[in-house]
Amino acid sequence: MSFAVPQVFISSTSEFADERKALAQALQSLKDFDFHPFIYEQEAAGPASPEKHCRAMLDQSEIVVLILGASYGSAFPDRPISIVEWEYEYAKDQNKELKGYVRDPPATAVDPNQAMFVARVRGFRGGSWMRMFSQAPELIDNVVADVKRWRLDSWKLLQDLSHERRTWKDRLVLGMCALVATAIVAGAALEGVPAEKLALVGASGVAVLLALGWMLKADSL
Repeated sequence: MSFAVPQVFISSTSEFADERKALAQALQSLKDFDFHPFIYEQEAAGPASPEKHCRAMLDQSEIVVLILGASYGSAFPDRPISIVEWEYEYAKDQNKELKGYVRDPPATAVDPNQAMFVARVRGFRGGSWMRMFSQAPELIDNVVADVKRWRLDSWKLLQDLSHERRTWKDRLVLGMCALVATAIVAGAALEGVPAEKLALVGASGVAVLLALGWMLKADSL
């Protein structure tokens, strides 16, 4: 997925199937922001295994939304963790922008494995910053607000990086021009050009550099 339309991977157990669909619809209906939400319910059938497809979708996503409740979910093959926990681990390993939400209080009795997973996710040192919610509308409002804030911060970062690149490019252009001007004056001096002519050439070069610097600065504003 192109950064122009960031993909949002929504990870949860079937406990939040309705919330996933509502959240995907809310992200798709934003007027001033473009997001591509991924939920497996809307995926077409394909030849790849569920694990490969899920991994590919995580790789293509800029944001991973993790929603945790009372259910631990389906087990990941050959590992003592759930698929949702694997998605969380994979997103962290790939340094994805992670937005996590925990329902509190839980709607039903919490699976012991889920309780341990939530505790690990919320760990002060090795976990992730999580937000709490109690009802679906609160969850959707929080997620929408958080991904919009991420989008605005990303735009600002891109603008800052673009300005920094232009600044270094302008400095490089001016530096190269100064080197060329210096080489010309030095070459003329070696050829025995009179001092007054050298001074005139040098003054003209400085004036050109000043004018070029002013134009580059004005163009970057």
